[in-house]
Amino acid sequence: MGNNIISALGAGSGINTKELVDGLISAERAAPDKRLDTRKEEYEAQISAYGTLKSSLEEFKKVLDPLTNPDTFDNRSGTLPTNELLSAVELSPGAQTGTFKIKVDQLAQAQSLATATVADPDAQLLAGGAGEQTLTVNFGKWTYGAAAPGDAVGPPTAFLQNPDTKSLEIKITEGNSSLIDIAKAINEQDSELQAAVIKDGSGGSKLLLTAPSGEQQQLQIQSSHASLSMLDYDVGSANMEVTQAGQDARLEMNGLKLTRSSNTIDDVVQGFKFNLDSASATDTVTFTISEDQGTAEQAVRDFIEAFNTFAETANNLKGVTEDEETGKKTPGALSTDGAAKQIISNLLGSKSESISGLDENFNRLSSIGIMTKKDGGLEIDEDIFKKALEQDYDKVTALFARSETSSSTLVKPTFSNTRIPPDGDYTVEIIKSPEKAYVETGVMNIGGFPLVSDHSAYATTFDFQLNVHGENVYVLVPEGTYNTPEEWAEMLEGELDRQLSSRDAIGVDVTYDAASQKMRFTSEEYGSQGGTGIVFGPSTNAFRGTMNLAGQTSGLGQDMEGTINGEKADVSSSGNILLAPFSSKYSGAMFDISPGSQGTHTIGFSLGFAGNLLSDIENLLSSNGAITQREEALDKNVEKVDEDKKKLDERMEKATLRYQSQFLEMERVLAGLADAQGQLDNLLKTLFPENN
Repeated sequence: MGNNIISALGAGSGINTKELVDGLISAERAAPDKRLDTRKEEYEAQISAYGTLKSSLEEFKKVLDPLTNPDTFDNRSGTLPTNELLSAVELSPGAQTGTFKIKVDQLAQAQSLATATVADPDAQLLAGGAGEQTLTVNFGKWTYGAAAPGDAVGPPTAFLQNPDTKSLEIKITEGNSSLIDIAKAINEQDSELQAAVIKDGSGGSKLLLTAPSGEQQQLQIQSSHASLSMLDYDVGSANMEVTQAGQDARLEMNGLKLTRSSNTIDDVVQGFKFNLDSASATDTVTFTISEDQGTAEQAVRDFIEAFNTFAETANNLKGVTEDEETGKKTPGALSTDGAAKQIISNLLGSKSESISGLDENFNRLSSIGIMTKKDGGLEIDEDIFKKALEQDYDKVTALFARSETSSSTLVKPTFSNTRIPPDGDYTVEIIKSPEKAYVETGVMNIGGFPLVSDHSAYATTFDFQLNVHGENVYVLVPEGTYNTPEEWAEMLEGELDRQLSSRDAIGVDVTYDAASQKMRFTSEEYGSQGGTGIVFGPSTNAFRGTMNLAGQTSGLGQDMEGTINGEKADVSSSGNILLAPFSSKYSGAMFDISPGSQGTHTIGFSLGFAGNLLSDIENLLSSNGAITQREEALDKNVEKVDEDKKKLDERMEKATLRYQSQFLEMERVLAGLADAQGQLDNLLKTLFPENN
């Protein structure tokens, strides 16, 4: 119908009514169309500007990250002269500073044992129904007799087992008992013991065993069958040859004599890891570790440059810029966006804020000479800044980076990295400290060792019951010889853990203190979940005397209670972490509490200037942050404009049809008038022919 109307317009009158309709529609559309286009351009410009703001913040974050890390301020530099005694491996941030003089008297080395030569390394050692046999390997320290000329050591005379290294029980079976099979079985163990079959150059082979490095990691090997006795290394049966003696490294640091089981050392100078390369009776190495403030200083200067760059970008987005040549002023894309102006003002204004939880003389940038310029940017007062670095470096560190302090070594802050509590001082009151249930023997009869548990002899069948947290555990001591209290404690802990784990019950730590000569059984968890005590069976009177049960003491566990800034605090499932409830304004505050910590403690916490600013930026850039929310709102505004444009198109279509209909009616009227005029002309011609 519309096409018919359009084709009919102007057909009778000669007037170009189509152009008139198009003109009327264009005039009616122009104002709202322009208004909608302008609005859409503004919204799209703002979206683009927010993208620029986000990119600028992402770049700014890269500079803030190092400033939030205390390691940036704990960098160390070391001067290690060229030498043959030791070489540096790693110098960590926060390493101990000072000058150190090291002398290396002896390098550590691992004990190596070799079997006698075997013609065929694939030949089976077990045969004739031997079945499954065992090689028992213990680790510890040997005492040797006098060495014969050419021998690495003399015959072994006494062995002290190392309680910190687990013994090995290696199963050897018929059909898998060659030297090659045994080497494979040893290497499959979860240990540092290494085995290899080596050709000896005479056509035969030997099994070579290499222990972990150190004097306390030498090998005691006991076989359960005569066919495996060539592998024995024990008092009276040293059937393997010591090709290399196990020994500790011996060194002196500033005159202090030290021993270490390895030539790689990381616990002599805190934060400095080094290798011992050779020993010398006379040579020494002197080196210095000092604070390296250069990295931190450069990080601060990079921050100032980045802040000024961000400030310039942000101010251009929210303010008005003026062309220096023409003087023309151009408003920024976000100059009318209240949300953006508030975001930028808050970020730029942070440079003047003080940081809670810090020394009041060093709690703002101006304290260390970082001043605000007239244009709102930052600059350094070099004299104040250099003085702060030289005299108050720790306070410069605290101003920028995260810091935590405690008035007590028994209360350690372990603040969350995901939910950050407010900066400031925290008052932690421990009403009840966490305690573990325990039972401890009296002073033991060390002369009662070795203890021999023999199940065939009633008098030496040791059994007892232990009650921890209300759990009664019966232990029948396995057959065997237990040479030292340490070895005894290791066995007891293994037996208790085996039984407790099968019941899904709380484990027990068993320790022996050589200084007090007492053995302690301690629950692995904190809390008051039952009593403690040891009850020994009737057959163990001699054993009872060795353990000195008459002098035993015990203690109940205790559930922790405490408050944080006056609010009742929650306790973690481990029983020793006090934390603010999730609903508290201090949520994220967490403290590791040690036994015996009853009382009030003060803990200081600060994210530092960089940490707080970084946290604010990350919140702004998060998926539900203010910038994302504003971008989503602008996207909806653009969609609304597009919808309004569609509605305008629909309205103009209707107006076009209306105008077309009106002009068509006009054409019909004009056509009717033209017909009437023709009829009148014909009538006049008829009436007055003389006038034609």
